[in-house]
Amino acid sequence: MAIDPTSGKNPYEQLGLTSNREENKKEDSDPASVGQDQFLELMMAQLENQDPTSPQDNGEFMSQMATFSQAQGMKELTETFTDLAEDLSSNQALQASSMIGRSVLAPGESVRYDGENAAGGAIQLDSSAQDVSVSVYNGAGQEVRNIQMGQLPEGRHFFSWDGTDNDGNSLPPGNYEISAEGLQEGQNKSLETSVLARVDSVSMGSGGQGMKLNLAGGETMGLDKIQEIM
Repeated sequence: MAIDPTSGKNPYEQLGLTSNREENKKEDSDPASVGQDQFLELMMAQLENQDPTSPQDNGEFMSQMATFSQAQGMKELTETFTDLAEDLSSNQALQASSMIGRSVLAPGESVRYDGENAAGGAIQLDSSAQDVSVSVYNGAGQEVRNIQMGQLPEGRHFFSWDGTDNDGNSLPPGNYEISAEGLQEGQNKSLETSVLARVDSVSMGSGGQGMKLNLAGGETMGLDKIQEIM
């Protein structure tokens, strides 16, 4: 930084600032340590006070200006993404809250029977199947009900369980495991199941996990797992 040949003062001192060279004695130089407006004032001060017979090299100034432009662009981009993320989060929260009290269909192998209303779910077939059946198991792993669904084409097929065993006896409320199987291409295969569950509440996710649906029975599920809203 040049010294004013007439006043002997450093233009940084005229503005009440410390030059980068002086600051470097204390810590590394940081282009962001001086604001853009202050930097422009410093540049004009140096240009006005430089020795006409020995003009300063303006390359450093041009580099600094480019740094400010880049930093400003990144700041605006960051602010844009922050605003977008907040909007998406608000929309997601609104969408999730509208599901409270409704039933949703999601992949699973456990249904909740409340003692009054039928529990149910669906089977997803990638091709037709014969002799399709759904088995319901109690907490001890014993099959308490077998639901015959017969021959089914490709697609999603719903089933319902009224909470009774194979003999028609009512079973207590609680969580029950389910499984499905059927014949495809002449082989007995396990089939993909989904379950219906009521949404009791919604929780704000943490660590970038997004919204969570708290389902009847104590399970928690992300919005991305939902296959259908009933």
